[in-house]
Amino acid sequence: MIRHRFSFADACSDPHLFGPWFMGDSWAQWRVVDKALFGQPLDAAETTIFRELPGRDQVPDKPATEAWLIVGRRGGKDVKAASIAVYLATIGAELFGWRQRLTRG
Repeated sequence: MIRHRFSFADACSDPHLFGPWFMGDSWAQWRVVDKALFGQPLDAAETTIFRELPGRDQVPDKPATEAWLIVGRRGGKDVKAASIAVYLATIGAELFGWRQRLTRG
């Protein structure tokens, strides 16, 4: 049983989980998107980046139910989508209460 919230952003920075795939400055904007998708608080610098990305003033305060991302070629879409799917199917299943919906097999 998970005793604390282990966010998607935490998973993406953890060297034992997704961290090795998301190291480096080129992932800085994705780190902000990671937090925004799951409704995590953003610091001042992250809020500035978030406002520039979608052109919106309001920062999300709850997890998104749907997200449309326009990302260019070699922008990391596949590895980011795969990491979100793995997170939601494992850690997220416990955190969001989906585990009781799972069946064997």
